[in-house]
Amino acid sequence: MFERKVAAGEQVMAQGDDADNFYVVASGRLDAVKDGQVVCEYDGHGTFGELALMYNCPRAASVVARTDALLWALEGLTFKRLLIADRQKRADVSTAMLTRMPVLNYLDQHQIAKLADALTHHEFGAGEVIFSQGELGSLFFLVEEVRAEAARGVCGAMRAARPRRARLQPPAEAREGPGLTEARACAARAGAGRGRRDF
Repeated sequence: MFERKVAAGEQVMAQGDDADNFYVVASGRLDAVKDGQVVCEYDGHGTFGELALMYNCPRAASVVARTDALLWALEGLTFKRLLIADRQKRADVSTAMLTRMPVLNYLDQHQIAKLADALTHHEFGAGEVIFSQGELGSLFFLVEEVRAEAARGVCGAMRAARPRRARLQPPAEAREGPGLTEARACAARAGAGRGRRDF
């Protein structure tokens, strides 16, 4: 990364330009402007410039410094290499996790790889509802790291015994009975964990 200092009123990038760098705001205030309208404000922190690099498209907005600002910039090619490496690492972990799930034993490695590529990561705060009883189920959940509880109406509650980190296999609740992955048969609430993958 390299340092870039910008003066108040200076344009860091222009809407419609080709992508060059990914930027991290170290200090100062900046505005992202699209079609003449301010769509985002940066006040001493934040990042911008990644979307055009990720999708090989022109800049969706201009960024202009409202005050003197200090930025750190990462050259686009380096950013893409890091992104590819991170995606491959996530794909390897997801593939290993899916391969060890008995419910997916009938899939071949090509199909498992396609599923792994479709996974997305979501984080939940303590007490946040992941899904509710009676809700139409449209997602399949894989628990990465979580302390959670599932309540099933008048039948009582199901709780994870302690915080755990997924070890390339679904948690016991998912393998043995109605737990966090049961499609809306019970309600699930995050305890103190964070993270899931779904597709």
